[in-house]
Amino acid sequence: MARLPIRSLAAITLAAAGLATGVPALLGQEPQSPAAPSIQSLSEPGEGLAIQARSPQTGLVTFASTRSQGVLLRGMAAAPAEERAMAFVDQYGTAFGLATRANVRALRAPQRDALGLEHVRLQQVADGIPVTAGDLIVHLRGDRVVAVNGHTLPDPMPVLIPDLTPGGAQEAARVLIEKHKADLAPGATYGEPRLEIFNRGMIDEGTHPTRLAWFVEATGEGLREYIWVDARTGGVLLNFSQLADAKSRTVYDVAMGTTLPGTLVRSEGGPATGIVDADQAYDLAGATYDYFFSTHGRDSYDDAGAGLMSSVRYRHPSQPGVPYQNAFWNGTQMVYGEGFAAADDVVAHELTHAVTEYSANLFYYYQSGALNESFSDIFGQTVDFVRGAGDDTGIARWRLAEDLSIGAIRDMMTPTTFGDPGKLSDPQFFCVSNGWTNPSGDSGGVHINSGVPNHAFALMVDGGTYNGRTITGIGLAKAGLIQYRALTTYLTSGSTFADNSTAVNQSCTDLVGTGGITAGDCSQVASAILAVEMASPWPCTGATPPPATFCPAGGAPVPAFSDGFESGGANWNVSTTSGTNWGLGNFFARSGDISAYGEDTSAIADRRIAMTNPVVIPAAGRMYFDHAFEFEHSGATTFYDGGVLEYSTNGTTWIDAGSLIDGGHAYAGTLDGGNVLGARSAFVRSSFGYTGTRLNLASLAGQSVRFRFRVGTDPSVGSLGWLVDNVSIYSCGGGPPPTTAQPPTGLFVSSVAGNVVTIRFTPPVAGLPPTGYELRGGIAPSRVDAALPIPGTSPIYTFVAPSGSFFIRVHTVSGASSSGPSNEVPLVVNVPLAPSAPANLLGLANGSSLTLAWRNTFGGGAPASHVLDVTGSIVTSLPIGPGNSFSFNGVPAGTYTLSLRATNAGGASPSSNSVTLTFPSACTGAPGTPENFLAYKVGNTVFVVWDPASTGPAPTGFVLNVTGSFVGSFGTPARAMSSPVAPGTYNVSVVASNPCGSSAATAVQSVTVP
Repeated sequence: MARLPIRSLAAITLAAAGLATGVPALLGQEPQSPAAPSIQSLSEPGEGLAIQARSPQTGLVTFASTRSQGVLLRGMAAAPAEERAMAFVDQYGTAFGLATRANVRALRAPQRDALGLEHVRLQQVADGIPVTAGDLIVHLRGDRVVAVNGHTLPDPMPVLIPDLTPGGAQEAARVLIEKHKADLAPGATYGEPRLEIFNRGMIDEGTHPTRLAWFVEATGEGLREYIWVDARTGGVLLNFSQLADAKSRTVYDVAMGTTLPGTLVRSEGGPATGIVDADQAYDLAGATYDYFFSTHGRDSYDDAGAGLMSSVRYRHPSQPGVPYQNAFWNGTQMVYGEGFAAADDVVAHELTHAVTEYSANLFYYYQSGALNESFSDIFGQTVDFVRGAGDDTGIARWRLAEDLSIGAIRDMMTPTTFGDPGKLSDPQFFCVSNGWTNPSGDSGGVHINSGVPNHAFALMVDGGTYNGRTITGIGLAKAGLIQYRALTTYLTSGSTFADNSTAVNQSCTDLVGTGGITAGDCSQVASAILAVEMASPWPCTGATPPPATFCPAGGAPVPAFSDGFESGGANWNVSTTSGTNWGLGNFFARSGDISAYGEDTSAIADRRIAMTNPVVIPAAGRMYFDHAFEFEHSGATTFYDGGVLEYSTNGTTWIDAGSLIDGGHAYAGTLDGGNVLGARSAFVRSSFGYTGTRLNLASLAGQSVRFRFRVGTDPSVGSLGWLVDNVSIYSCGGGPPPTTAQPPTGLFVSSVAGNVVTIRFTPPVAGLPPTGYELRGGIAPSRVDAALPIPGTSPIYTFVAPSGSFFIRVHTVSGASSSGPSNEVPLVVNVPLAPSAPANLLGLANGSSLTLAWRNTFGGGAPASHVLDVTGSIVTSLPIGPGNSFSFNGVPAGTYTLSLRATNAGGASPSSNSVTLTFPSACTGAPGTPENFLAYKVGNTVFVVWDPASTGPAPTGFVLNVTGSFVGSFGTPARAMSSPVAPGTYNVSVVASNPCGSSAATAVQSVTVP
């Protein structure tokens, strides 16, 4: 089926909001004081939840708890736990980026623990589609909420209809596996795709765009790959192996083969087999079961008595003639290479992966993956200690797998012995990402960086002096109880080291008075966590920093050309050899709303976006642009797709500009020969969010020059592609730069009382003297500026804030001069307030299609929806949802004036600016019958996709006809997605229409929802 172009420059469709760019972390090194910011109870003054941590990417709360009463849910004492949790989201969800309970669904049944607390795990959704790693846990004591934690994505993207079918997603996953893991491809199966709202930053804490994605799990012998495929473009956004490297026991013998599970040789209660590996796997799986059951009351890994299935003497399909020296949990069973079932810590390690999957469900990637590995080490070593069967003294005490023939592989008390870090600042800390199955990437360091939480646990148990801190050990039993509670009660699928720090401390506090745990023990636990720096900022740098200055010392930039794409694509021409061109979209801009976007497609293509007109390069000329990219690659040396920058002085011959780069992110690899730009140096791999590149154009001074950005791809597997913003060409004049106002520093929110906020900051010590200040802020995540003058020059300012989640900063004003921003801090206010008026309403009339885009501004509450007011040929008001863009087909002929109001529970805003658009009345006949019609279901949601007829008059709308379990017709401007529907069989066809008439209907297709 033909795929429609994505955001072409000829007909721009604005869609999808991205994750906010990073803000300074609020995660302190020491526990916060009682005066920490809080989520205040709406019914009991003085009560609430102290905010313990926020996301450094979004500013949203990630952990809040109380040592007192918590938040009372009045009248809810008799309500089920899930209903109480939903009521909390309705009243307080804005602190976590959730407007109402419609933004979440129950992830699993509520659980009650031995302390009498109930725990409700919720998953963030948008129109029923889950947000990857968007989990929230509400912890209840009766009708009070005593803690809430998790990660959510602010303002998930509004475009939730895929262009790619489920079959297309499976095909993309198949091509990926056959290309990047060819040895595991034979016999691989691909699960039914499910739609998710995916932002990679929810897993790796980077700054990435939000995309609608199909999640596909590929499984097979030695294979368990998690794959997210862009549902609009078909590119692979992320993939990694979830194959973690489980007293009903079954043991199978693979007998040095490669096919699982092998031959059943021993079942529960059966006699010993005489096969050493099989009998060891049986005995040690039982010992692990006994530990979790007797110590934590957990009945097998799923806490529901699941059988413990093991296969021994396994060889990997990629090396069938070589002994497999490892073990893994594949989501169903434990698998051991020959001799690897001999160590109790190894067997317990693999079974703990199963416990993790059925509790926190930590992704096996980056920080969450390192925690996944660490908990398996922690409980593997704990079972080793409890059994007391080996030598656990001296240097062997904290070594893992010391009973295997290969010898120990990790040391929890001294991780650096085996090249693992003992704290975040150690040089052994690993920062290589594994988004493209990099064989040396360790999925972002899951085995290596696990040394940090491993070390914290060893210090908790035995104590010691490390990193300037002396810890008194609390013993194995207490430390095990605390770690188990952190894993099963507070962690979520995308949890970070900082989350684990908070979870472990909170778990210890919860358990005071049980198992012999005291408040003094919790001080030692906190000290161990601080010693390994677990709450410190993640030490991996991410994106290459942009150049520190635009010009050499003594120079000041004077613009000759500047374009941030906010006004459209008039300054650029596009061309391509196949597929979609470069286009514009607002799903991930560096500043403002719009950036240029070149897709990394799964086909050979050469896409270019070039300046329309040349620019005369000034003396001492420079060029600068912001950009973010993710291109398909394998490891550190094979780069299948990439992008280059070129220039031309005659409009026909284009020269690579890589040699002119003198600052910021430069070319980093040579493209593979299968690429149309093969053997050329290029921007490759991932930029890990926005970076910047600067060029020295002195050699081109006086010449008329055009620049172009060019994406080259190979025949298979796509990725995100290349986004470019803020392109500028400028001169660097001589002499000192002019004296300007300098920004304040040290901005922080000192108090929030209702919607009255007090901020403090440090005045600048240089630059022009301040005559005042301006407070600027934006609604997460678009961070659109709106200025609020601060009267006077006091560094303390109190103002009335809107309800919602925001980012704020302060600028110095000196006469007509305004400085850059101070540091940026998040602000969360829970008092309803009507939104401020939308700004910068833009409109586009394209035939009978209407596209609008606008900015939601700071100064009022966060919009829950909008109302479009229309006057002219038709006078009406139309509700259009909470986003910042709107598209509509089938507009009747006439001239219309449109304006916009934002609304929420606090009321409606004033109107935005207005735009006047004229839609022509000419038509040349009814449209042709739609082509490539396809109806299919995902779960209990029905999707209907088609292409307009390839010839004849253009349609302005479509009508879906449905018979069967439901009979009716309804109009739609484009592809359609139902809400969840009742079971039954639905017969669907589609008719195209325009003002001149309607087409014939397509052939009927039937969809059965079980």
